[in-house]
Amino acid sequence: MADDTLLCGKRGDPSAVTVKAYLDWEKEHDRGWSMKPQFIRQRLFERYIDPVRALDLHPDTKDKKNGFYILAVSCLLIETIVSFWRGWETTERTKKQKGKGARAFKMFFRTQPRFEGFRGTKFYRNVRCGILHQGETTGGWLVERNGRLFDGQKRINAKLFHR
Repeated sequence: MADDTLLCGKRGDPSAVTVKAYLDWEKEHDRGWSMKPQFIRQRLFERYIDPVRALDLHPDTKDKKNGFYILAVSCLLIETIVSFWRGWETTERTKKQKGKGARAFKMFFRTQPRFEGFRGTKFYRNVRCGILHQGETTGGWLVERNGRLFDGQKRINAKLFHR
């Protein structure tokens, strides 16, 4: 990757981080850990949180059906967060190891009390994989933008899930 590749922020902005800046942090005595939490936060907000917030704020999109988009972005965010926690470079399947995606969701639901209702469900297969691979949920799961976070069966409020 080129040294001037932007990892987060806008080019020219003092908070922008390029590959070179990140690699320079790695050379510091603390390997840049004093700066990495803010970098990670900024990167996650730019990629996953702010675009969803923008949907609700913009008059052209706030009333449109976008629950699948919100849930897809939320699933990407979950895998990203768990990958950071675990130090995984990828969740992809390799010749030596099964994919880690399903494990990431189990870990997330197990460690995040707000999502305990999803423990033991087929969320990963029917929602995450369904939306990201087929563009729809499978197994009778429904995505809405109102109501409770999860009805305990197969109905999810995408907006609350993302929040």
